[in-house]
Amino acid sequence: MAMDTHQASTPTTTTILMFPWLGYGHLSPYLELAKALSTRKNFLIYFCSTPVNLDSIKPKLIPSPSIQLVELHLPSSPDLPPHLHTTNALPPHLTPPWAPRLASSLNIPAIHFNTSSAAIISFSFHATHRPGSKFPFSDFVLHNHWKSKVDSNPSEQIRIVTESFFECLNKSRDVILINSFKEVEGEHMDYIFLLSKKKVIPVGPLVYEPSENDEEDEDYSRIKNWLDKKEALSTVLASMGSESYASEEEKEEIVQGLVEIPVFGDQPINAGVVEEAGIGVEAKRDPDGKIQRKEIARLIKEVVIEKSREELRMKVREMSEVVKRKGDEKIEELLTQISRFFNIS
Repeated sequence: MAMDTHQASTPTTTTILMFPWLGYGHLSPYLELAKALSTRKNFLIYFCSTPVNLDSIKPKLIPSPSIQLVELHLPSSPDLPPHLHTTNALPPHLTPPWAPRLASSLNIPAIHFNTSSAAIISFSFHATHRPGSKFPFSDFVLHNHWKSKVDSNPSEQIRIVTESFFECLNKSRDVILINSFKEVEGEHMDYIFLLSKKKVIPVGPLVYEPSENDEEDEDYSRIKNWLDKKEALSTVLASMGSESYASEEEKEEIVQGLVEIPVFGDQPINAGVVEEAGIGVEAKRDPDGKIQRKEIARLIKEVVIEKSREELRMKVREMSEVVKRKGDEKIEELLTQISRFFNIS
């Protein structure tokens, strides 16, 4: 994300170029941040991505003179046609961090906005800056399947992505925006500051909130009405991701895991997996990296049903209220911090 200020006429206009990573999971929080900033006066935001990515977000964007979409046309080839110009199909060698490098050469301040959790970033910093030492937080644990991918023999893609991440971060100014909030990940944010010496500003979680009156959000309204009729703790959300998909074998294990839970076993199964974002819940895999139905059943029963997890469920409800209450406060804090760093009046 690059910023510039200029005097068009009074008052000063702050121009922001947003260039998210070319993946669907990165576009949404960038777009929500753009929409939040566009409600403030004197911001002009250029949102840059490939045509196929921009087409995916246009239905979520109410036309605004403060947000302008800019198409980035990558070189096309038979192996990489324009409809595949996303990280879902883009080869790793075509994803270098040239944006902050170019901004720096033009003396335009670049800010790194990370769309993942603070825990992931702090772990990455720890693994890079303090290899071999124990990670100081118990709420983030890599089980053997993922630990082997990171520690033992990381793939070429993981290596390139990691190097690109840190080069992008190092070329950016002394500010990191994170799509999270202090009440949940404050300790991780402090650790990031300790290792990076960069100011960490939480701006999230930024989540798309459809309008119930919008025809484009007909599915949202239908699902919401269906959920409103359900009893508390009676529904499990299936989230398979936008790029990393579960295999047919994994889907079968997940569904069968739900069937083994008494509460769900006598109900029609339409969905498969619990995703408890931000509370450190993960289904362990077997030594071959496969998902096991008994582990899925154990995990969901423990988190959703057992009384021993009531404290966890209460924490989730509390955090939900914090997110709703502090929406505008996050953006105001962001504007205050950015103004201090870049002398924006």
